[in-house]
Amino acid sequence: MFDALGQLARATYINLDSRTDRLAHIEALFSDAIWHPDRTSAVRYDALTDNVSVRHKTRGAVAVASIWQSHKNVLCEFLDNEEDGLFVTLEDDLRMKKSFWESVFPSLPDDWRMLMVSPRYRTRASDDMPGSRDFVPPPHGSNPVHLPEMNAEYHCTGAHFLIFRNKSAVQSIVHEMDCIRDVYDVDVFFSELHGVYGYNNDSIGAGGFGSDHV
Repeated sequence: MFDALGQLARATYINLDSRTDRLAHIEALFSDAIWHPDRTSAVRYDALTDNVSVRHKTRGAVAVASIWQSHKNVLCEFLDNEEDGLFVTLEDDLRMKKSFWESVFPSLPDDWRMLMVSPRYRTRASDDMPGSRDFVPPPHGSNPVHLPEMNAEYHCTGAHFLIFRNKSAVQSIVHEMDCIRDVYDVDVFFSELHGVYGYNNDSIGAGGFGSDHV
């Protein structure tokens, strides 16, 4: 598919101004890494505005809208710059082992637009909610999988590490975000899109911090 370390155009992590603990974590994580991602301020709404609506079954509507807008903003920032090529977005609770830098990424089909690195799966109870709070092992092991095909059985999340193919791919995904009337969990949205694949890498995880949105 690509040399994950050699073809990067840009990498950006999303961080709330108030979460200096997460900022310090990310800065330490990448202090001697091959990539040196930029920072962009995350969005935190105090309340929903008239022009933001969230699916009524979604819990934590204000948080959902905030995270949605944070991801959309960082994609739009990439579109506003001259760089083209692989674009990486990171959330600031990312966990990464040093062994990641030795990773050999898999081949993907020609239609790939985005790769979700180490997505998380829960068994599905309904269209909007997982059946359990417990994550299950990646049902595809370490093989890449087209995530929309997993959604009938699993609730897929994990926007902590996303690789976008190029500016054209980002543009198409932003367009699909613009077409959404009622926003919802952004990582679930990503996992429903054609051309979005998941790949489990044992060097990547997330968590260990309290919520940004409590």
